[in-house]
Parts: sequence; structure tokens; C-alpha cells
Amino acid sequence: MLRALRTLPLLALTLSGFAACGGADEHRPTTETTFAEPPAPCALGDAYAPTLTPITAFEIANMSLVCGSADTFWCTSYQNQDNAHSPPDGGDCKHLIYDGQIVQSGVVETITRVPEPTERCGAATNALHFKATNLGMCKGTNGRLGWGGGYEIDFASDRAGNMKAPIDASGYDGVSFWIKRGTGKSGGAIIVLVVDSFAAGSVDQIDPENGEVISCKATDPATGPMPEPDNQKCDAFNAAVSITDDWTFVPLRFADLRQKGFGAYAPEGLNLTELLRLQFLVNAGDWDFWIDDLAFFNDP
Repeated sequence: MLRALRTLPLLALTLSGFAACGGADEHRPTTETTFAEPPAPCALGDAYAPTLTPITAFEIANMSLVCGSADTFWCTSYQNQDNAHSPPDGGDCKHLIYDGQIVQSGVVETITRVPEPTERCGAATNALHFKATNLGMCKGTNGRLGWGGGYEIDFASDRAGNMKAPIDASGYDGVSFWIKRGTGKSGGAIIVLVVDSFAAGSVDQIDPENGEVISCKATDPATGPMPEPDNQKCDAFNAAVSITDDWTFVPLRFADLRQKGFGAYAPEGLNLTELLRLQFLVNAGDWDFWIDDLAFFNDP
């Protein structure tokens, strides 16, 4: 019964087919639609709880994030944003005045990504609070806004996270987390990326149809010597996740993730034996949301 829960993040399940009730109705088609009420988020989270391998609950110990699962893998966090379109660092921004924090259009950017106390399913918890105003909204010399910002978990070979290294996640069905909107103005969806060694630009893949060697370039166009053509860029497997006003448990199955399609195609698919990092990306604009209890899961 619980195995069916893996599809229940959808609001409804639509069923149509043929009724086989005997008599005259035996072969008559039906277009009736049956709506299945999804379980409450807290109940769904409880159903998956026994299968979870925690990555981080966004707790702080000894001034650092508790990240990784003892004797299994380690990890560390990394924060990134489009500095080229982010006062006060935005050297490419038009019309910088004062100390670079304010531009002529009135854009003032702030961003914080910190674990804070909150409540979920009636219990106290610590969660990552992502807040930003005017993120990447400073126009560059090309007249365009920036790409936004992100938060990522990098897997590592030691507890301190000094050496980033891939892990073997092939024993899991996916990655899960909790998410909810904050009280401030915010965009409505984030992009969650699962990055393997190929999507990081560190290894090649072989096209099984023609034997062609496929590679991608992970150079940030804002810092690289020349912008890379889109079809040569790395395009990690990902999914868009909506943000609602209530805590929502999100189980993302690896088999359901897709490339966006703008960059280099991964002919061998997502390589779960060399998983390097997980990324939460947002576009330019205003954001206020919480993320909690990032973990690997297996279908109940």
C-alpha cells in the first residue's frame, strides 16, 4: 500500500479506462474520473521516515553545519549568487553610486541563508531560511538582469568537508526534503539539481548509438574568458518544486528527474555512482522560504 505513495505529491490521480462489471456494461467505456485525496504532508513524511538516510537537518554544532551520515558520507554547504548583478559586488552593474549598494534604479539587494528555529507538524525544528530582496536585479552593461542565487550541499571525503568527492547514491530511490513559504514576498518555485560528475564537467559520457564522446563545460560564463555556447554547457538533471504556505514533504525520485534541454545531452543518464552535489537554485527577484531535513530515501 505504501509503495503507491511515491506518486502522491500530485494533487490528484486521474483514472479512466473500461468498466468490466458484467452484463450489458461489460465492454462499455467509461470516462469517469476518480480523484484521490493525497495524504496530509505530515502523514506522508511519516510514511517515508523509516526509509530516510539523513543528509542534513540544518543543525549547527561547533559553529558549522552538521552535514553527512556517520561512516557513510560527509558533506558541506556552499552558497552562491550572481555577483555581477548584485550590489555591492556588482562591478558590471550600471550607474553604481554611493558605496555600490544602491544603483540609480533604486535596487538595494539583501540576502541571507541561515538555519533558524521554526515549527513543523506541531514540533520545534531547525530549518534553512532563505531570504532575499532584489536578488540579481541590478542590470548589467548588457541591459539584462542576473541569474539569481543558490544553496548547495557538496559531498566530501572527510568530516571537515575539505575535499569534495563523489558518493555512490545508487542504493537510494531519490532525495527528499521539506519546504514552505515564509511570510515575505517570494517567488513561487525553485529548481532542485542533482549533479553527477558528468554534469560537473569532470568526466565524459559515451553515446551508445554512435560511440561519440560527449562532454560539457561547467565554466561560469560570468567568470570564464569567453561565454560558452549553450549546447556545450553542463545541464544537470533537475526538477522544479513549487513553494506553498504550508510545510510540504517533497520526495524527488531520481528516475523522474530530467535535463532542461539547453546544454549537453547525457546519453548514459544520471550517474548515481558519482553524485557530487545537490543544488537549490532561484531566479532573480524576491524570495522567502524554508527548507528542512534533506535526506536520501527509498520508496516505502
